[in-house]
Amino acid sequence: AKKLVEESGYMSWFDENFRYQRGKYESKANFLNLYDLVKLIKDAGGIAICAHPGKEGLERIDALLDAGVEGLEVLHPDMTDEDIKLAYNLCIEKNLYISGGSDHSGLCGGYYDSYASEEELKSSSLYIEPLTFGVYERNFNEILNRRILKERGKM
Repeated sequence: AKKLVEESGYMSWFDENFRYQRGKYESKANFLNLYDLVKLIKDAGGIAICAHPGKEGLERIDALLDAGVEGLEVLHPDMTDEDIKLAYNLCIEKNLYISGGSDHSGLCGGYYDSYASEEELKSSSLYIEPLTFGVYERNFNEILNRRILKERGKM
């Protein structure tokens, strides 16, 4: 909108200015601790789900559960196949919500037309196969049904 970059060059501009800059600068944000954050989410009527936990987050599953986390993002492009399987199995074993992410680098809002060809797009590290990521309908319905049961006091 500000004509800083053309849509066709967005991905290379984003990588140069943001993606490869992470971790170089100290954060000035004051983040809530996990317990306070989960409480805030639940007080607002939300469901606390740990986003793309990766191997480190999955190894801390007991601490996440102790804080009140109710689900894991199982499907995310930064997670390895091994992490995805482990996260999914933990969700089944511990009766957690199964979630998936689809942010700017995914199907909902990704700048896929900024690639010169479909081949270039599909070879990009940001490409996500259609219908691979995001919350599957069955997982969405499970979340919805559990929420209804909780509201009715049957869970």
